[in-house]
Amino acid sequence: NDILEIIAPFLGVSSEIDINIKSLSLNNKNINQLEGQILLNNLVMKGISNRVLGSYKIDLFERNGEIYGSIDDVFGEVDIAATMSLTLSGKYIIDGAVSEKQNTSNQVRTILSFLGAENENGQRSFRFEGEI
Repeated sequence: NDILEIIAPFLGVSSEIDINIKSLSLNNKNINQLEGQILLNNLVMKGISNRVLGSYKIDLFERNGEIYGSIDDVFGEVDIAATMSLTLSGKYIIDGAVSEKQNTSNQVRTILSFLGAENENGQRSFRFEGEI
């Protein structure tokens, strides 16, 4: 519970996290095989809104010793479709598109406008890179 807030309190992110790992194989500090899912329930990103933004899932898999995932919304204020990658050295990339829903608050709509113009499907692209 609130693991994201512990890992990265400067992001102002908190969530209830459910992790379901179907399979995991390690060899000499390398991930040889990974399959599972992470559910982020009641996600709050205080830089965007102090309200719960919804619940989101990350389907995880391994490729060439790196962790990859597809990120989708379960329910919430925004529609998201993204991919993530995480290297063993801790470098990550989250790349995707987000769009408003009918129930998106005005505050969140304003924040989304800073991502730039919408494409023909009403989506705005985003990309986060960093190291944990």
